[in-house]
Amino acid sequence: MTTPNIAAKTEPWNSPKLSKFNDRNLAFSFAQRCTKPHWVILGDDNKYWVAPAGLANQLNQLGYEYAE
Repeated sequence: MTTPNIAAKTEPWNSPKLSKFNDRNLAFSFAQRCTKPHWVILGDDNKYWVAPAGLANQLNQLGYEYAE
């Protein structure tokens, strides 16, 4: 039996559903190829974070901005 990732609920930036990219174009390309809607977020580690819509919304409510 595996333990649920509790940190992902309290710290969404640590979620395993989050993909991080150094390059903006690669992040948007990856997000567009996902089968479910994904959004690109500007991370506080100077990376572009690609997250599913629900997680992206949660990060946005915490003050993270959507990338353009």
